[in-house]
Amino acid sequence: MTSEKLRFACMLHCQLCIDAVKQWSETHHEFFLVYAGDSQGITTTQLTDPSLDVALIDLDLKEDAFDLAGNIRSSGNKAKIAFVGGEWTDLLMAKALQADAKGLLLKNESPQALFEHLQQICLGETRFSEGLKSRVQYDSVTHAYSIATRDPVASLSALQLEIFRLLAYGDSLKMIASKLKLSRKSIDGHKYRLMRKLGINDRVLLSRLAIREGLIQP
Repeated sequence: MTSEKLRFACMLHCQLCIDAVKQWSETHHEFFLVYAGDSQGITTTQLTDPSLDVALIDLDLKEDAFDLAGNIRSSGNKAKIAFVGGEWTDLLMAKALQADAKGLLLKNESPQALFEHLQQICLGETRFSEGLKSRVQYDSVTHAYSIATRDPVASLSALQLEIFRLLAYGDSLKMIASKLKLSRKSIDGHKYRLMRKLGINDRVLLSRLAIREGLIQP
């Protein structure tokens, strides 16, 4: 930890959740609440605070939760990342693990349980809510967690997931190539392998799958 108190920021979609976090932190002095609110209200200073220990990010934010985590990482901030959501598809779990999340948590956790997770995450543990534990597996060789499923969507690489997301949003191959700084030919090849792996040959069906898996908002 960077200080005696656990310094944390919570970017949450639900106002009731925000209020509960604020109330809890006021009565538990081992925690210091740097920020609680939606992603629109947090300042760059708070987001990149080098003394921040843990950032809790809601999957239901208007802003993409994984992009937000990437912004924290790109700032050089060493804060541990935890995600919280009401519904976790295998794809969302895979994305969170690929983002090096140290917590995959459910919104139905009590404030006490949530803060216990944050405390243990700060101490170096990776935490999963009870309903998610059985859906992950730990590799003692790589010392990493992965999804315990053969679902082809959950087995996509980080690059494939990003291409999947951009295709589902309707971006052209040229636009995707520009955003990812790859050649159009390379993106075309990735698209072919991606759609073949998913058993889909239509971008409309691809978009529907992305929505169903929680990769994009409808």
